Amino acid sequence: MTPLPNPGFTRFALDEKTARRFAQYPPVAVPFADLRLGPGAEAALWQQVGRVATQRPLLVFGGPTGRRQATLLTDGGWQWRLSEAVAHDDRPEAYDRLIVRTIQLLTQNARKKRLDAYPTQDAFGTQDDVTLAAETYNAVFERIYDQKIDLTLTSDSQRVRRFSFSNGADGAPLHLGPLPAGRYRYQARATLGGQAQQDAGELLVQNQPLEALESKANPNLLAQLARRSGQRLYYPAQFAQLTQDLLKANYKPILSSDEDLKDLIDQKWIFFLILAFITTEWAVRKYSGSV
Repeated sequence: MTPLPNPGFTRFALDEKTARRFAQYPPVAVPFADLRLGPGAEAALWQQVGRVATQRPLLVFGGPTGRRQATLLTDGGWQWRLSEAVAHDDRPEAYDRLIVRTIQLLTQNARKKRLDAYPTQDAFGTQDDVTLAAETYNAVFERIYDQKIDLTLTSDSQRVRRFSFSNGADGAPLHLGPLPAGRYRYQARATLGGQAQQDAGELLVQNQPLEALESKANPNLLAQLARRSGQRLYYPAQFAQLTQDLLKANYKPILSSDEDLKDLIDQKWIFFLILAFITTEWAVRKYSGSV
């Protein structure tokens, strides 16, 4: 009997490379019995006899709530690791990955959430496209994608909106569109590996100032301001007219001056310059007198 991955097992993933290596394992003995899975139990591996695939469990996960269990129905599994190491340059990756994921599944914190929904920004404006992202994980907390997620959004006025989407591998968020200003509560639900998961949180939509809503120049508003102040608005095609009007107005130039008085004693460079002259004169006189 050799191991055969169960394609319907959802607690962790077994890829095609692992399945190919499992197919090369030597047969091992298993108890002959009529085996049936109990409530909450799930087979990760089936038994394959020669080339015949069966629905007899080989590696089973289950157990009562709060007490995880795994059962491997053979005591010859050590032969698989030795065989894979010999065939693949002492790298039994498939067997080691199976054991590591089994340990992770049995020891992971059951209270850690496997659905994480969150706003893509700390706060949104009333003109923004409000977006929510979601991450989903399997039982050993590996990222999984294309999971159906139902979202309920409730406003302060108790208006409820419902959405449904899938979290793709490209990371595209859920687009809710512009929303009125206020605080919103959301609740996300998904079924991951046959288990119901949920997450909740809040998002904030704020009113935006008028300056942020109008980022381009408004010619009509500029014309109104010009008329109210007794001025005139010129467009790029009217630069020649602007030049003529400036010459006709004959504006007088405005001269301005700025005086800055400083005490001579504050100019330290002048002090050192005078000191250098005095020192030079003293040295010259002393040298001439000594000659």
